[in-house]
Amino acid sequence: MAKASSVSTSSFFTKNKLLVALLGIVFLVFANTLLNDYSMDDEIVTIHHPLTSKGISAIPEILKSPYFKADIYSYEYRPIVHISFAIEHQFFGESAGMSHFVNLVLYLILIAVSFSLLKQLFPLANEYILGSVTLLFALHPAHTEVVASIKNRDEIFALLFTFLAFKEAIKFSLTKQWWRIFSMLLLFNLAMGSKVTVLPFVVVIPLSIIVLLKQQHNVKPLLATLGLALFAAFWIETFSFLQQLYLVLGSLFLVAAFYYEAIYEYGKKIISELKKETTASKEISLETEPKYFIGNFTSLAQVVLKYKWWLLVIAVLNIVVLVFGALVWSLLALMALMILLIAFSKSEEFRKLIVLLFIVLSFEIYLLSSTNRDSFWLNIGILYAGLAWNLRLIHPAMLIPFLIPTLLKGKYGYAFALPIFSLAFFWAESTVKYRRIISYSIIAIAVGLLLPSVFTADAVEIPPQIALAFLFVALVFFSPITKQISTWRYVTVFFTIVAIATQFTFIRENYKSIFNTNYSRNTQQVVSKTAAPKIVPTASYRPVEFAEYPIAEYPKPFDKRLSLSASALLKYLKLTVLPYPLAFYYGYKEIEVLPLTSFPVILSFLLHLVLVGAAIYYFKRSIFIAFGIGFYLITISPFSTLFYPIPGVIADRYLFAPTLGWAFVVVGIFTLVFKVNLNEKSLNFSKFQPKLKYGLGIILVCYSLISIARNSDWKDKLTLFETDIKHIDNSAQAHNLLAFKLSQTAQTIPNLQERNVMLEKAVYHFRRAVEIWPDFLNATYDMGRNLEQLGRLNEAVAAYKSAFKIDSTFSDALFRAGICYEGLSNMDSAAICYEKVVQVNPSNVTAFNNLSFLYFKDKNYNKAVEVSRKAYTLNPTSTDPLVNIGKIYININQGDSALYYFEKAYPLRANDSGLAQILYQMWNEKGNTQKSDFYLSELRKMGAVR
Repeated sequence: MAKASSVSTSSFFTKNKLLVALLGIVFLVFANTLLNDYSMDDEIVTIHHPLTSKGISAIPEILKSPYFKADIYSYEYRPIVHISFAIEHQFFGESAGMSHFVNLVLYLILIAVSFSLLKQLFPLANEYILGSVTLLFALHPAHTEVVASIKNRDEIFALLFTFLAFKEAIKFSLTKQWWRIFSMLLLFNLAMGSKVTVLPFVVVIPLSIIVLLKQQHNVKPLLATLGLALFAAFWIETFSFLQQLYLVLGSLFLVAAFYYEAIYEYGKKIISELKKETTASKEISLETEPKYFIGNFTSLAQVVLKYKWWLLVIAVLNIVVLVFGALVWSLLALMALMILLIAFSKSEEFRKLIVLLFIVLSFEIYLLSSTNRDSFWLNIGILYAGLAWNLRLIHPAMLIPFLIPTLLKGKYGYAFALPIFSLAFFWAESTVKYRRIISYSIIAIAVGLLLPSVFTADAVEIPPQIALAFLFVALVFFSPITKQISTWRYVTVFFTIVAIATQFTFIRENYKSIFNTNYSRNTQQVVSKTAAPKIVPTASYRPVEFAEYPIAEYPKPFDKRLSLSASALLKYLKLTVLPYPLAFYYGYKEIEVLPLTSFPVILSFLLHLVLVGAAIYYFKRSIFIAFGIGFYLITISPFSTLFYPIPGVIADRYLFAPTLGWAFVVVGIFTLVFKVNLNEKSLNFSKFQPKLKYGLGIILVCYSLISIARNSDWKDKLTLFETDIKHIDNSAQAHNLLAFKLSQTAQTIPNLQERNVMLEKAVYHFRRAVEIWPDFLNATYDMGRNLEQLGRLNEAVAAYKSAFKIDSTFSDALFRAGICYEGLSNMDSAAICYEKVVQVNPSNVTAFNNLSFLYFKDKNYNKAVEVSRKAYTLNPTSTDPLVNIGKIYININQGDSALYYFEKAYPLRANDSGLAQILYQMWNEKGNTQKSDFYLSELRKMGAVR
């Protein structure tokens, strides 16, 4: 038995020796991360995290919680990574070493999956060539931020699940296993639930399959695009409704463009098909003809009805849907034209096609013009699943759900509409023999639904699209019964045109709200109040300082966004090709907005144009180079900052996926220069040409050495920050983060002299941050706190006043200035500060107390009492002002008044033994034994006396 097991293990290693070697090298390069402690931002997922520290019992709560939650904001939804830490903490507790080990294991799994994926994408390519690509990708130094940072496990999970979804998409496209599309969508949802940075793969996956596996004659990659895009729209919760729509349609149009052979072939057929319109046309067989289509939801209808040639009509319809707010008259005219074609065409096949296109278009407008956004993508997703599962012909049963939103008001109506719509596919062929009864019934229902919208003011209550859809299906099913154009057909055309006219008014009144996008200043992404699906249990909002993203009034002006994007992309390109030095943070002013005519911006534009040109040029000459460039450009584009602000502007971790494209380019260049046949199966490392071997070897060794050194930089926060700061001396936020960490660490040092040395270093970096960005409120205020702790009170006052000048609502700065003035024995200035504080923030009782005490020390007792009374009036739940007044009256020998205020305060401070002691003594001196005994008993309860 042991011998069999040994043989099996030996066989595995022999069969997968290249993969084992790759993983062994990767492990050796990143093994020193296991020695690291917690580092930057790890507290977001571990280190006494309020959820993950509870273990697996917290998983239900994790599924309902945002990724990050603070008192004033929360953002994103990444349950997968939090669940992984909850499981880890359940079995191993909180251990930096264990967390680093899990990260490394996950990274090794990702590399193994990457290698397997490349073999699927390039089935004819030599395994060792693909191994070289995988190793270049795995050892790229930019990955150190992902592997060495515990917090960035989300990036590993996201790419791992995406690559697994990629593999399923390939199997779905190349086999008859339709169920693979559901496993693909499940894995992609896990990826998006880890981190939405894998969004570009909505188009990367289908385009790679179409181009690399030559699937231009296969509709499945486009079907996969729709599924991926719809679920991506679910997860990008801060996108507005219009942005979600653009995401889905834009992805579909981009992928559909690569069906250029289909467009060319069937474009030639359009004219001939139109000429044949007056005669019955043959049904095109799915089995004998290539399966092409282009467009969005509407074009999906072609799959259902097995039509592939009506590409131009579909494209026009989609464009009209996108811009119907501006071209609503064109939409009306197009719909009217379609009615006439349906009603009077002699070709039933042609009529069925237009009917279905019109119904889907009408249903889209119905959903778009509704105010219920939460169920829109859910409904479309369920419809999509129904279409993918069972491709059947149009049937009246499919229109029943149009009634549901009317009968069931609110979100439940919309939620139930399309599930029934999808289920109707299974009934589509079972009721053909009842065609006549169904047709008459549908016409009656349609007219009954339409009349209220024509003759009453409640047209919106029963949207005319319902009647429209019923009428058109009636036309299709009624027409075979009669051989000639009947009165019924004229009647239905009349009512349909009336319905369109009614609906036209409704669209005109409501379309503007559909495309309403609210931008929020200093937010990470566009925030929409009405558009986002409620997959996230709380509002998503991430404040972004100017130091993090140097455009104060995003999204305008566009020229600044374009300039910053060019600078970011240039930096990414540099770090991809030459990944040294790397940094934990960039931001302003390490990357800044430059004039569009500046050399770096122009250079960035030119270099990226060259990349696009090179991808086109090498498309037929070196697929590795072309694919690598395309992969890099698509996967880096969301991080260009052009589409939404990114804190820090750029980050090393955003090169995680794009560097795979760079690895292809490097290997492609070497194989092209040295004329290596990519498909030569007998080739291995030992048979590589010496120049090829040494060239790749030098790059891999350099990458390994940089990565090993960089892993050590991530030992802990302070090591990382102090190591990197010399490379990013112009970054305001980097200096601020280092200064804050120095200040925080100083508080743990017992030796006063050593603590002060570290505080001085913190002050230096705070000051440097303020020099770079003079309006840096946090850095200015924290610099004051450190100066105050060092006893440099005059400098601290100056810093606090500067902070208040930056933000006149930030009263804490003036409060600290007042305390410093007291330390300098400048009571008048201290009083001025406190008076300003209580004006700005009347709830600051401590400022009232300090101000009252200053007047008390100055023997201005009336003013001291006045300030405390005002404090109590504004803060009636606070007892400090009452006690202060009592103490003032004791000092001026007004015992009765003092007793009054002490008695008034005590019920709110029943556990205050000091106050109880004062009251006991005062009543005892007055001879009031009842009162004195009461407070004596209170003291005994508190254990203050025996």
